[in-house]
Amino acid sequence: MITIPVAVATPHFKWQISFFQHQHFKVYGEEAKNKALIPIINRNHFKDKPVHSVDWNLKLPYVIVDSVLDMYSKTESIYIPTNCYTALKQVLQYIDDEEHIELCDSDMPHIKPYTGGLPGDNEIYADARYEPWHMFISTPEGKNREIINKYLKHSDEGYMNGGSNIIAKVSTMKKIIDEVIEVGMSIADEYPNTNHSWWQSMYAINVACHNNRIKMIDSDSCYYPNVNELDINKHHIVHYSCDPLFKKSDFPNIDITKFPDNIFYNSIKDWLYNA
Repeated sequence: MITIPVAVATPHFKWQISFFQHQHFKVYGEEAKNKALIPIINRNHFKDKPVHSVDWNLKLPYVIVDSVLDMYSKTESIYIPTNCYTALKQVLQYIDDEEHIELCDSDMPHIKPYTGGLPGDNEIYADARYEPWHMFISTPEGKNREIINKYLKHSDEGYMNGGSNIIAKVSTMKKIIDEVIEVGMSIADEYPNTNHSWWQSMYAINVACHNNRIKMIDSDSCYYPNVNELDINKHHIVHYSCDPLFKKSDFPNIDITKFPDNIFYNSIKDWLYNA
């Protein structure tokens, strides 16, 4: 499995990728070079000058890719959340169709090797924690189902789980990625500058899986500090986007004396001291 942490060519993402890389080598050793591919988006906003190279001391393979704005001739920042899938679309060409990928944000380092199963041709693994947290779309009664109803092409249930942070075969993603991008951008157009716009790609991956009868299976493999409890027996990855102790917007002004004693927070200290 190849993990694909999507980044943007800004200092904010530089340190997140530094931590991701530190953890990948710590968890997988030199094999880490075969277990990650980092797409770095050339700019975040239309006003930003596109970047063509980075000096991030990267030892993991990476590719500079176009922003969703450049790919689809857009200027509005409302489409930025779809960058994760436009970035993935551009790097899939480098990966064998039978390989599995794990698509994630750059603030999602591994804390132990992934040893779980892998989805088949008509499946993807997606962390369903987002369904009762943000989505509410996996059943017709869900309060946000109306956001996506117009995009659903059949009435059979049981394909969506409201999840995100996906593991899938490359061939599966190639089959649905254009639809994911199209639906995500359409939701941004319809609900600009709202939470629904921010969640556009999460809605869209669910829609595309439903329409193509690809079953979303809950991976339950991620630790979200301040949201769920760490279970080292099943959590191989961490998403610290909502962590008040390791708050991204405060970095590097972090009080590590407040960190609890667990593998994730100890990994942060190890990175800060040794990277």
